[in-house]
Amino acid sequence: MENPVLGEWLVLFLLFLNCSRIFFLKYGKVDSLAVLAPVSILFSVLQIFAWGVDCFSAVLFVLSIFAFFINFRALLRFSSGLYVDHYSVFFKLGAILTLIITLLLSGFLVYFRPVLFKSSDFGTTETKTRLSGDFTNGFSKAFPFEFSQGEIHKFFPEKKESRLNQDIIIMPDKTADVFDYKILACYLVEKGYNVYIGEFFARDGKWCHNFADYRLFRRIYLLNNRFFEQQNFNNQIQFYTFNMEKECRAMLDYVLAEQGEEKVPVCFVGDWMSNITLPEFEAKNKTDIVSQLNLCDFEEYKTPGMGFVQYTAPIVAKQFGLNRETDFTSVKSIAEKIIQTFPAVEITENSEIQEENQEAEIDAE
Repeated sequence: MENPVLGEWLVLFLLFLNCSRIFFLKYGKVDSLAVLAPVSILFSVLQIFAWGVDCFSAVLFVLSIFAFFINFRALLRFSSGLYVDHYSVFFKLGAILTLIITLLLSGFLVYFRPVLFKSSDFGTTETKTRLSGDFTNGFSKAFPFEFSQGEIHKFFPEKKESRLNQDIIIMPDKTADVFDYKILACYLVEKGYNVYIGEFFARDGKWCHNFADYRLFRRIYLLNNRFFEQQNFNNQIQFYTFNMEKECRAMLDYVLAEQGEEKVPVCFVGDWMSNITLPEFEAKNKTDIVSQLNLCDFEEYKTPGMGFVQYTAPIVAKQFGLNRETDFTSVKSIAEKIIQTFPAVEITENSEIQEENQEAEIDAE
């Protein structure tokens, strides 16, 4: 699934079908649609684990819990194989209330829906590598079913002949998600570059120093601080700089290890939290980094620290006075300017090591 809205639509549809049966289910039948209530809870939980907690997913989870409780007696009847002879007034009122909220949320989701796009639309292949370890001792590829402390998304051209001999590392802010930078990565890959975006949740890389350091809650916690406790949020800039430097080190080590003996130029693209980190980090690693820049330096970038939320999270873009965009004009312009700032590169004809690594990643997926 490349977009969180698809899972949200599924939960809403299940809730709607579950509660609307009061209008079409005939009495004297087994009430099998009652099982959709616990199924809605299951899918809402999976949605949270896949994409993290936000306001919308939290509301869906609470609504699913409410639907489960009003369906509890119906579930007992269904498990006993009993027929429905009538629905109680309490159940009907609860089902109608759930239906109203479901329809309101559906309208809300339609209005603030993200722009749907797929990596394949840009000739892009995406792989995800789960990592175990920490910043102190380093990271390695996590084993299947092993709890991960980070993950790295790699985007590269599907066609070998269009690949350029250069890697780009995008450093996402913690108030954003990999998904919020994905459209930029796709445009860069369309031009032939390999793009890496990483997220880390290691025990020695705390950002909140409370429960919010767990990956499901970190973004929504920091978003709340960003919008409603802005002074306190801005006062943490030195702390953010320290943490971002550790993540830059981990990303650079990963990319260099993947390159193997065939060293190619590496460029960093940062956001608001990387404003101080990247220039200093580049100065310390001149032999490995050819350039670095910050998205906040481009006039087309209107949402510092958030990624391209006018495409991925229009409700967040509203906080910046922006509406949902569909034509990708601004992100395309930024991608072209990024490319212009990088050293000229030539198309790789015989980069066998890199191609073998990429093909191995696809096979592993």
